[in-house]
Amino acid sequence: MLDPGFDLHLRQDLVAEGFEVRKPTNDGLLTSIELYDAERELIVQFFGERERDRPEAQAWRDLVAAIPDWRDADDKFQSELDGEPT
Repeated sequence: MLDPGFDLHLRQDLVAEGFEVRKPTNDGLLTSIELYDAERELIVQFFGERERDRPEAQAWRDLVAAIPDWRDADDKFQSELDGEPT
């Protein structure tokens, strides 16, 4: 974070979709996480910290890659709603 005293609070109930996005730049690919609401309006974008004119850190790419696929979580959640054992 740019400000160590900053706390982000996210209304998870308003997040309908999330994507891992790779954008080409002069410094190479930049990886972001983008969250959208039910109307497909952007709620928030997350980027890894980096210095200007430098590529993004491999640690950020690894962190994003480690996020579980939402479809797996959605299947488990739907099974619970249907009363199926998990």
